[in-house]
Formats: sequence, structure tokens, C-alpha cells
Amino acid sequence: HGTSLRTVLRRMRQQRAQSSLLVMLFLIIFIITISASVVVVAEEQAPDANIVNGTDAFWWAFVTVTTVGYGDFYPITDVGRIFAGLLMVVGVGLFTVLTSYIASTFLNPAQKQDTDNLEALKEELAEIKEMLRQQQK
Repeated sequence: HGTSLRTVLRRMRQQRAQSSLLVMLFLIIFIITISASVVVVAEEQAPDANIVNGTDAFWWAFVTVTTVGYGDFYPITDVGRIFAGLLMVVGVGLFTVLTSYIASTFLNPAQKQDTDNLEALKEELAEIKEMLRQQQK
């Protein structure tokens, strides 16, 4: 809708938890796709490889990034193992961001209530100050 980059960045700063989660999810999708593609190319040439098509590679990447690691598919080449390590680190990062996001959603209602209470107290204090000024006149 014609939103400028500056506006988008300001909104991202204001909504850090949601922005972090969204960026992390896009990063995960990107890394799963790239890793699956690279691993299937690297592994299909290896003689004893068990990741030999795109479906196997995608399943392996998804299971690896979620840190489940069933062991039904695993890379045997050096390139495949490097990407497996990358996926494991990204998976841990994903769950760190996800946990932080969930925690922030639990904390935000309490923070909003505290802010509302503070604003009400400020208004009441301003009224008391005004009443005192009027009595001193």
C-alpha cells in the first residue's frame, strides 16, 4: 500500500517480538529449501547415500531443523554434514525465538495493565494538584 521502508522498520522496532518471529520463520523456510537442495545434489552422487531425491531431502531438512532427528535419513558427504550442522543451529535458534515470543505474549497483558494503572494514577494526581491549586487561591 505504498508503505515506505522507514515505516516498516519503525513498525518492526515497535513490535520486536512479532518481527523476530516472522523473520525467523522466513529464515527457516529459506534455509530448509537451500539445505534440502544442496544436500540432494551432494548426496545423490555418493554410493551409499540414503537421501536420493527431493522428498527425502526435504523430510531430512524438516526433521533436522525441528531437532527431532529420526535418523531415517542422514547425510554421508562432508557438504551434507555441514548443512546438517547449520540446520541444527538454526533449529535451536527457531525454538529460542518461538519461546521468547510466547513468553512475551504472556507478559504483554500484565505490562499493559500496569501502564493503564499508571496512566490512571497520573490523571488522578493531576486532578488532586488542580484541586489544591484552586484551594490555595
